[in-house]
Amino acid sequence: MTIARIAGNAGARNAALDGLRGLAALAVAVGHCNLAVTGLDLWGRTVRDLAGMSAEAVGLRLLYLVAPSDAAVTLFFVLSGHVLWESFLRGRPGPAEGPDYLVGRAYRLLPVAIASALPLGLILNASAGELVANMLLLSTSMNGVLWSLQTEVLCSLALFGAWLLAGDSRARLVALLLSVLVAAPAFRGSNLFLFFPAFLLGALVGACPGRIWARRSTLVAGLALLTLASFVLSHGAVARPFEMLGAAVVIACLRARPPALLCARPILFLGAVSYPFYLCHTTGLELAVRLEPALGLADPVARVAVLALLSIPVALALAWFLHVAVERPAMRVRPRLRQGRAAAPPSYEHAPDRAPVAET
Repeated sequence: MTIARIAGNAGARNAALDGLRGLAALAVAVGHCNLAVTGLDLWGRTVRDLAGMSAEAVGLRLLYLVAPSDAAVTLFFVLSGHVLWESFLRGRPGPAEGPDYLVGRAYRLLPVAIASALPLGLILNASAGELVANMLLLSTSMNGVLWSLQTEVLCSLALFGAWLLAGDSRARLVALLLSVLVAAPAFRGSNLFLFFPAFLLGALVGACPGRIWARRSTLVAGLALLTLASFVLSHGAVARPFEMLGAAVVIACLRARPPALLCARPILFLGAVSYPFYLCHTTGLELAVRLEPALGLADPVARVAVLALLSIPVALALAWFLHVAVERPAMRVRPRLRQGRAAAPPSYEHAPDRAPVAET
């Protein structure tokens, strides 16, 4: 499939959000290359630590602001909440559609997850049991990023429940968001309560009218809040609400005034393959980590650059193949599986989402 065809297929959706998805996936891949060299210690440093760090370490820490893998997690969750809720508003599913929605979400996520696990399992010499567990998202032992897909499944099911409770009532949706935020401290360690507010904020994006979202200054403020929260405050639960709010502002701004950059064909290509790329970038990185020592590089900056140059092309090639050979055919077959004939699925199955991109 050519880039032109992929760009054409994005036309029915918000192309800017597709482009944002692609850039976020690329940022995660670069961020993980940085993490592979510098480790979690540098990743966890904040602005308060800069004074005692070397210039090289400062530069590598600032690279996380350009490729913020942790903020990308939040962005993808908010984006999933937004596009799923918009699809609910179009399709207006009721309780009877719950089982079909569950099947649709599993069908959307599992085919690519299953196929992408094969090359990684071969590289890692995984056992059959381990391979199957990772394919079915029951384990993250091979591919650590699968934790976010597990969270995506839980939160997207909870979002369907939120739709049944709130419907198109903005007031009920806000009340539900506040209730989850109040209850979250009692469920520390639960990814559902930690990240479900991101999905609910995404659901509220469409209910945010106003000319303020068309201002570039608002977009810049949202990007700053999204990317700088963990750098100023620290990673984890403290920064997450600010990241979620920043992600919601960014998405609202891109809906109101899509920038041309995000609609460029190469960016749309990244967006189209973002889900398989998310799953495959760890495979590319695993190969790169094994090849990089042979180059004998000591400089950390050079090592990060080499890992990116080695891993990202491999991951993109695998992602494109999975997009063409697995992802698109699977979505074409899904309606026939549901009704036994080539009928159009309910509109909520056409949600233009991609699975979230995880930080580790």
